[in-house]
Amino acid sequence: MESKFARSLDRMNRTIAARLSDTKGSYDSKDGAVVNSIDLMIDSSVVIGGVEQTFAAGTFAISFPVCQLIKAARGGVFTAGSRSYIVEEPISNDGRYATYACMEIT
Repeated sequence: MESKFARSLDRMNRTIAARLSDTKGSYDSKDGAVVNSIDLMIDSSVVIGGVEQTFAAGTFAISFPVCQLIKAARGGVFTAGSRSYIVEEPISNDGRYATYACMEIT
């Protein structure tokens, strides 16, 4: 049985995810598994520089709560409304939120 603190923490995390998200979306993995109703934060036209490479214009950073989707894989597709984004590279994952560089599918 969950403690009162654990239930409160879970409720707080769900509330924060709902407030920060831009939209609800889905994720389709390359193997056909689909995860629906993910809180997505979509940042457009980002430039991300790092030691290994730089992502240029046209790149979208998509973030989501790890409790809703553990991880995305290169080639997977996020769908938000009528727009779709293919996963390119992971950017960060702090254990609560994961962020991936994606390209819009036109």
